[in-house]
Amino acid sequence: MGQMEIVTGAEACKNREVPNTGVIKFTDATLRDGEQCGVAEISTQKRVEVFDRIVSTGIDVIEVGHGGNETDWNLVQALVEHTRQNPSKYEDVKIQILFGSQSDIITERADELAELLTEEEKDKFVFHVYDREDEHLRGLATEEYSREESADKVAEAIAIARGRGFNNFSISGEGATGSTPEETAKFYNKVIQQVFENNPEEIGYFNVNLANTYGKTMGEDTAWGRQNFANFTQSVRSVAKKSGRKNPISLSIHSHNDYGTAVGSSIMALECGFDRVEGTMFGMGERIGNVALCDVVLGLTERARESVQSQASFFAGRVVCSKLVEGVGNWHKACQEIAELYSFKHRGEHDAFFRRKRELAESNPEIIITTEAFRRLHATAFGNPSAFEAGSGPHDHGTKGHLENPERTPGWQQYLYSSMVRAIMGDPKAQRVLAFDPKLAEEITLNKHTGGGSTAKITKGEVNFASEEAYDRARADAKRLVGAIKRRMGAEN
Repeated sequence: MGQMEIVTGAEACKNREVPNTGVIKFTDATLRDGEQCGVAEISTQKRVEVFDRIVSTGIDVIEVGHGGNETDWNLVQALVEHTRQNPSKYEDVKIQILFGSQSDIITERADELAELLTEEEKDKFVFHVYDREDEHLRGLATEEYSREESADKVAEAIAIARGRGFNNFSISGEGATGSTPEETAKFYNKVIQQVFENNPEEIGYFNVNLANTYGKTMGEDTAWGRQNFANFTQSVRSVAKKSGRKNPISLSIHSHNDYGTAVGSSIMALECGFDRVEGTMFGMGERIGNVALCDVVLGLTERARESVQSQASFFAGRVVCSKLVEGVGNWHKACQEIAELYSFKHRGEHDAFFRRKRELAESNPEIIITTEAFRRLHATAFGNPSAFEAGSGPHDHGTKGHLENPERTPGWQQYLYSSMVRAIMGDPKAQRVLAFDPKLAEEITLNKHTGGGSTAKITKGEVNFASEEAYDRARADAKRLVGAIKRRMGAEN
């Protein structure tokens, strides 16, 4: 395997089909949306630890709760003090707080937060304001109201926060994909026009968050097909520009996973000009869950690998935020540690039921794996513990081929192509595949379901093992490929 040639430089960061899209970034909502799936009600200090694990992955916007919730507000206050202890560590991270459009709540919280913060510190916070976009949801209100009135409420709430010196915002229409792209654009465009009619460049970060609240499938043969999706993207960007906004706005997709299509819908949104995905680390969330950001990273890394190996385009020049690329090796550890923080042993001491669960967990560590957080992690493609449980067919032949000629038959190519990108994301087992640990072959192949002639030869020692120099060259080739993939993901952004 020779040196990989990849596109670098500013030209690689441009998407010529959809201008002003920026690089791909993530917003994590594990501490807010993720906790709606029956996981532990852990302490504020443990939630701060979850926050730090998310920071380690390179995610730059973290939604930490709902402004009207006292427990979440305790976390906001704790994070103000926590991030002050090491400002440089968190200088590129924004703390996002979700608010309904109720003027009384946002006034109270904006006043409280303004008293806690210096003017400089206000730039760390994002007010994420939503109201109901979907006609059915609006019809459930005490007094039914129109899409236009819903947009007005969001704009008015933002005006209140701006009056207290806050200038970073995200806007959402609850249930937005329940409407057609044309109707949904009317909601977002009305908010944008009202927000930007007064000093649009005074606002720093501004994000349009498309809420796929129902987890609908998005793609061909749906209302949100590729062309309609692209039309929505162009519409809101165009309105922002016409309203006087010179700096590009951000567009994020927030998708639930009711039909198992959240990852595909999110990546399609990126292909249609969105630049941000909002989800939870490994898919925790109400009902089936939110989009698993770890699986989105897995998909993006796979696209980059394909681009390097076959010279295919990677989103027409789109790249991933450099902080995410730097943090990608921490994803496996971060996901495992977050799942552990939400395990039984961290439930409140006052709860007798979970105290008993903790006692069981201490006597039998395997019980921890049955917790909801671990169940959600193991349901992802990235966190599935059976990823390397090889079957029959090519696996034993591939194992023998690698033992005899590792340069021609790389181990990562035999134990699923995903072992390459999983290794990049820090999966220890995948990293053993990448280095081709001979013992791993026995663990995941020979003692499992394979039973062909190659298996027999391996177990009987009838294999002509390659030289150690050949293994070193194969490992060096794998290392070069890993480097090329990471460079391709974030080429000089």
